[in-house]
Amino acid sequence: MTAAQRIKNELITYLSDNSPDESIAMVDARQRGEIELPTLTVDVVGTAAHSTTLSNVTQAQVQIVLRCHAGDEAESDIPTWIDVFESYFFDKSLMIATCGSANGVTFYDWNYNGSTQDFDDAILEVTFTADILFMREP
Repeated sequence: MTAAQRIKNELITYLSDNSPDESIAMVDARQRGEIELPTLTVDVVGTAAHSTTLSNVTQAQVQIVLRCHAGDEAESDIPTWIDVFESYFFDKSLMIATCGSANGVTFYDWNYNGSTQDFDDAILEVTFTADILFMREP
């Protein structure tokens, strides 16, 4: 299992355990097949070595996407969900502790970049992004 996959698994587990609503499915963004809404997908993209001297240290971006049917959810649910998730993502020490040192990956930094919203037909998509720094254990 890659370091990025291990980080995704840690985030999915944490978000599943602390979801503001049990109807939100938490999945790997690269999971194949049909995904029921509402869902939160997690992906680690754009991995790059931090430097040549620290070849095991990697910089990457985490993309966490909330997708839901805007008309099917209670009007107050979606803003509440966004607020709850952002409260987690803004808490750097919480996110570092969440990903911690597990499964051969040491997590060093989490910088939350905020979120963007996109509304297409009846689907609302909120993309949360963060820059991360982690090390694969040799």
